[in-house]
Amino acid sequence: MPENSLYQLYECTLTCASPRQLRNIFLIVAGAIGLGFAYKRLKVANIQSEAAAEQAQTSTRNDLINQFTSAAELIKQEDSASRLAGYALMQRVAIDSERDLHEVHRVLRVQMRELANHRMDKPDTEQTKLDTEIQSIADFLFLRKAPTSDALFPRSTRLLLLDLMPEVDLRYITLQNLNLSKATFSNVRFEQTTLFRSSFRESYFQNCRIDDVYIEQCDFTFTHIGPLTNLSNTRILKSYFHKSHQWSSSYSNCYFEDCDFSRMMLEHNVDFDRCLFTGGNQMNPCFDNALFMDCKFRDWDTIGATFNYAEIDRTIFLDINFDAARMQNCNFHKTGIQRSSFRGASFRESKFYKSEFYYSNLSDSEFEECHGDRNIFRECKLDGIDDIDQDRMGIRLSS
Repeated sequence: MPENSLYQLYECTLTCASPRQLRNIFLIVAGAIGLGFAYKRLKVANIQSEAAAEQAQTSTRNDLINQFTSAAELIKQEDSASRLAGYALMQRVAIDSERDLHEVHRVLRVQMRELANHRMDKPDTEQTKLDTEIQSIADFLFLRKAPTSDALFPRSTRLLLLDLMPEVDLRYITLQNLNLSKATFSNVRFEQTTLFRSSFRESYFQNCRIDDVYIEQCDFTFTHIGPLTNLSNTRILKSYFHKSHQWSSSYSNCYFEDCDFSRMMLEHNVDFDRCLFTGGNQMNPCFDNALFMDCKFRDWDTIGATFNYAEIDRTIFLDINFDAARMQNCNFHKTGIQRSSFRGASFRESKFYKSEFYYSNLSDSEFEECHGDRNIFRECKLDGIDDIDQDRMGIRLSS
């Protein structure tokens, strides 16, 4: 019988095995039994751990919901202090929970719009309080850096929020007296927006759409206007672009009046189409790889301007001071220059085609290695110009 055979094998094992071998056998059996119990305990522990984690997650989620509800209640209050507390609590919810970021963002955008639209109907003291509330919301929406620290939010949190932030809709809104320095404007839509007496110093614009916007007395010093930022039908008055940096952006049908572009840097395909620049004093602006098409410069006073690899097409310069300008590898196509001064300017390796200079001063200018065709210089001062090859340049002097 199989049972007798197993029993006989068992008796033989006990009889023939040495004490050391018996000990090893019992240890193996005991170990196997122990592993079985350990596995059961580990499985139970894992189940308990998962249950505890799920309970903690549920508890955290409930806390976030309670915080969001409390913040919403505070924002509904009449006094400004309660609303400010509500904004801070709402922002904390967004930082702690990625899934709630878009909802918090939407609530704060709506609240900022309501505050801005009702601001003008309030007395001055109330307007100041509303400005403080709008500033608090804007600090979060545009992830503004603090002036004395790395950021209003920790750097890691700020970078995370920057990747997750949805589009900000600022259409049909008036923002004024705001400090938006060191802010980040990414995927922001300005349309029929008014920006008045606000600071954008050291801010960064990326992939923004700015259409039919009115901007007056704003500070864009050291501002970076970066890729895919498009401005159209925008009027900019008495604003500062000192040492600002712009690249891969475009301006269409924009109007600049009495703006300061001193030491501004344009590079990497900045396009201006049907834009008007009038008034203002500029010092050493730099236009690299810029395109000016159907533009007009009027009453501009600038010293030491630099144009490198610029395309100037069907553009008019009227009453312009471009003394000591440096224009290298530029193309002037059907450009009109009237009552302007280019005294001591350098047009190196540039091309002129069907361009006209009227009543302008080009004394002591240099046209080194330039080429042109069918250009007219009428009633212009050309004193001290020895390097002009009229045949090669296609220049016709006309009185």
